[in-house]
Formats: sequence, C-alpha cells, structure tokens
Amino acid sequence: MKFVCKLAFLSLAAAVLPGCLSDPELPSCAEFAFRTDDCGEPCEVYCEFMVSECDSVYSSMDRCINDCANEPVTNFVEGELGAESGNSLACRLTWGLEGECEEASLRNSNKCADASCDDYCALMDAHCAGAYPGLENCKQVCASLPRGASADGNNTVECRYRYATLADGDATACNPASVNGGGVCGDPCDPYCDLLAQNCTGDNEVYPDRQTCMSICGLMNADGDFDDWSFDKEIDTVQCRTYHAGPPATLEPAIHCMHTRVYNIVHCGVIPRSTQPADWPCVTFCDLMERNCPGVYPSNMDCAADCATFPEVQSPDPDMGPLIYPISSTMCPS
Repeated sequence: MKFVCKLAFLSLAAAVLPGCLSDPELPSCAEFAFRTDDCGEPCEVYCEFMVSECDSVYSSMDRCINDCANEPVTNFVEGELGAESGNSLACRLTWGLEGECEEASLRNSNKCADASCDDYCALMDAHCAGAYPGLENCKQVCASLPRGASADGNNTVECRYRYATLADGDATACNPASVNGGGVCGDPCDPYCDLLAQNCTGDNEVYPDRQTCMSICGLMNADGDFDDWSFDKEIDTVQCRTYHAGPPATLEPAIHCMHTRVYNIVHCGVIPRSTQPADWPCVTFCDLMERNCPGVYPSNMDCAADCATFPEVQSPDPDMGPLIYPISSTMCPS
C-alpha cells in the first residue's frame, strides 16, 4: 500500500517525518511502501514519528512499538497518508502532521477510530474474558449496536472499542467496553431495550413498547458488572438480563426472552436457583419497592406479608411473570 500525500502535507512531511518519509530523494511520501528495505515495518515508521513529534503520547520507542504490535486490529496498515478517518496508522500520521497528537494516538483517537466488530471482539476476547461467551456471540451483539465516535460517550461500537483498547492492563475498562456500556457508553437500559425489541417479538414480547421497557428497566439495578450473566454469578441486574436478550434470545426466544423479565425464576434472580422459595416473586418485588418506593412499607417483612396476598404471587405458573412491580417510581402504592 502506497501513501498518497495531500499537497497541504508535503512541506510539513519533508520537515518532520522520519526516515524514508523525509528522504530528499523521494518526490513525495507517496513514493514509499511500508514494508520495503527503505521503510521498515509500519509500527516502526509510526513510532519514530510519534516519539519525535508527539512525545506527550509516546516518549519511549519501545513502549510505542509494544503497544502498536499488540493491537489486535486488522486494518492498521491500510489507508493512505492524508486520510482523515479509518482505523489505520496512516490516518493517525495524517493528524499527527497537523499537530493533533491525541488524534494520532493508538488508543485515544476519535477521528481514526472507525472500529469494526472484528476489531472490537478481538480486543474483548483478549482483555475482557467473560464479557461474552465467545467471539461469534460478541460479533452478533456488536452488529446490533449503533455506530458513532469513540469519544462521544454514547451507546456506540466506537465508544466501547475505545475502552476495549484500554482494558489491556486496566480491567475496570471492561465494564464500559461491554454491551451494557458500564454507564459510560450510553445508558445500560439502551442495549437491554434495543435487543429485546430486536429479538423478543410476537408471542415472546416482554414489553409493549420501548417507553415501557425503558421505564421498567430504570427501576432495576443497573450497577452491575459485564459478566453478571455468568453461571456462577447470575446477579439481579440489568447487565445479566441484557445477556439473555442477545444471542441466546435469537437462538431460542421462547426460552431466553423469559429470562430478561424483571421477575424470572430461572436466571438473574436475587436468590440462587437452588434455594428459590415458593414466594420468590416477593423477594424481587420488595427489592424494587425498597429501591424505588422507600417508606411505603415499614420493613421488608411487612412488604413480604402484603406481597404474599397478591393474586399474581399465588399463581400456579410463576413463569407467567407477575406484573406486580410499580410501573415507575411516581406510581408507588400509597
């Protein structure tokens, strides 16, 4: 792949680009290819420039080379110098030549972070074991996420990709990198409701519309971890339910859509499956009441006693999903 310089870059390139890029014998930087005798490996060209001109990002050649070589990104050597977008070293050099060193960085670039699901899932597999059961599961979920910019803080692939790159050596970055976004890349309820709308329809519908889904989701505990779905945890969180709304629901919606409900006896409950009591819905109900309607009941025991009289709780089929939760915190029982 040859670089093609925009005219605006030519004089600057001759002044600051290292090695073969500033060779006076070359008419322009379009006259070299990355892997030639004159130019060396792509990471060497990139890092020589960064250490020379953007030492606020990389002051050490060894550290830069190590980071560059360990990025599991498939298209780093694609693109042409002068490209202003695309997840490539060429794009980063373009912005570095403009003096925008953050945009030239490997991990914090916003303009050069057009991440593919393959790139994102390779990073998650390498740095955030447990976020997804496997690569194909990850790619399927990723394909349903909106696209955007890495620094936008929205529910996008690019925002998650940015944190997935930071997860190497910083496990706390796995939460924002996960499908739930960790409260950083959008609201955890966004992917929960998006996946339900996509995968749980018809007879398997959980909520009548997105507004109801977002309202009910807002009552649940969204302060979970990216691996709450795992079989040794199964925590009562939005994060656990979102896993079941993803690929499991695409494979067997009649089974897994049920597991996304606020009340479900099989997964993501407040009590381990092996010890579920007969009045299990009241545990979830009273947890919701304590979180969203404090003061309605003097104690948890009073809540449980009242809940036990509800006809939904006395139903012989607990998997019907009792509708005994408040629709919103402004509709708490008096």
